[in-house]
Amino acid sequence: SSTKIGEQWSGMFSYCSNLETLNISNFNFSKITSMCSMFFGCNKLNELYVDFSSTSDKIIDCSNMFSQCYKIKSINLCGI
Repeated sequence: SSTKIGEQWSGMFSYCSNLETLNISNFNFSKITSMCSMFFGCNKLNELYVDFSSTSDKIIDCSNMFSQCYKIKSINLCGI
């Protein structure tokens, strides 16, 4: 089963300066409308996996989602 999450993920992981890898799977993204600045300033983030297969077309803002993420080497946005 998946974990249901709210509509706003804006800035959810912003400035998590020690975050290096993240796997977000088994989440129900069907109600999310904004992911603006979600990983803003995660300057050590280098690997990201997000399974968006449960995402609807409600996401309207992904601006600056990866701003200041200087070390990203691998992004897998499954389901987009």
